[in-house]
Amino acid sequence: MKRFSQLMFLQICILSILFLPFSAKDEQLKARDDSLQWMTALDEFIRTAPDLEGAISGISVRDTSDTSLLYEHQADIRLTPASNMKLLTSAITLDILGETHTFLTDIWMDGSIQKKTLHGSLYLRGTGDPTLLEEDFAALAKQVKKAGIHTIRGQLAADDTWFDDTRYSIDLPWSDEDQYYGAQISALTASPNQDYDAGTVILEVKPGKKAGQKAAYDMIPKTDVAQVINQVKTVPEGEKKKSLLSALTEPTRLR
Repeated sequence: MKRFSQLMFLQICILSILFLPFSAKDEQLKARDDSLQWMTALDEFIRTAPDLEGAISGISVRDTSDTSLLYEHQADIRLTPASNMKLLTSAITLDILGETHTFLTDIWMDGSIQKKTLHGSLYLRGTGDPTLLEEDFAALAKQVKKAGIHTIRGQLAADDTWFDDTRYSIDLPWSDEDQYYGAQISALTASPNQDYDAGTVILEVKPGKKAGQKAAYDMIPKTDVAQVINQVKTVPEGEKKKSLLSALTEPTRLR
């Protein structure tokens, strides 16, 4: 029985040795097949995608571990980086700040609190949080009230000195200044919704009840900083339509 067990063990070892190379080879073939699949799919997309018809594209895919080239399509063609630069700036930001970084928006005060009244000023300080929303300010106000402050006998100041006072990127074309992606920035700039287009307002335009009436609109968030001059009239269906934002005449006046 002992000899039989040893023989069986030897046979199992031999079978294991025989099958190991094939197993490893199968894994290599599978990995190669997976690579070929996404490369083939990418080739097909570049060739047939309707959105790329007439477009020029340059693609370079590299291994992050050793920078070896995995795929290329006109990789050396010179194209304007455009929004692809966001990939680089995001990667640099992640590397410098780290995955656990939190942008703080906090409140400071001076003076003293007596009978729920602050005899001093509150300072709302921003550090560049790109996800600030209107409801975040409401949440901070609730925290102030919870801290025992119901009345302020002083000033409410917004502190955006964490950044410099250059509101526009120095290389931003002037023609982009009235676009949502060209909005001014600061260390205390909020967004109208969770698209996080900081420093912008949203105008939702609705037609009047009948032709000839002015169009109605809602501003998000509601503010008197931007003045809207509504010159849009409702037209019958099928006629040429005009946009509410046909011109930007002043920084705070929208036509």
